[in-house]
Amino acid sequence: GVLAEDVNAVWGEVSPLVVAAISRSPRVVDESDILSAIMSRDMQLWVAEDSQDIKAVCVTQIIQWPRRKGAVLYLCAGKGMAEWIDFLPVIESWAIFNGCDFIEASGRAGWEKVLKSWKKSSVTFEKELGHA
Repeated sequence: GVLAEDVNAVWGEVSPLVVAAISRSPRVVDESDILSAIMSRDMQLWVAEDSQDIKAVCVTQIIQWPRRKGAVLYLCAGKGMAEWIDFLPVIESWAIFNGCDFIEASGRAGWEKVLKSWKKSSVTFEKELGHA
């Protein structure tokens, strides 16, 4: 992952990917919330890159539940997935190192095709509620 003290050096390049991922969610956070959580070490930034440019960005968070500790792949966005999807085991190893029992992610249906070693455990539904 990217060390908190190095985040500002890459944020200009990764923030468009973060914003793109957030735009597909119920918008409970914005870019500044994610950056703040990374800088305070409540979330972690991961960057997949080659020698020329950034291919993908992921943001994780460790959550200690009453009975288990888990890593949440909070967001992940990029281009050319075939070039960076093999990066996910690095995050899985990090989660194990940090004492996590499991890793989970929510995402678009297409993720099911590439997360072959993951189990589909639920489906997320959402409904916007109008304000009277």
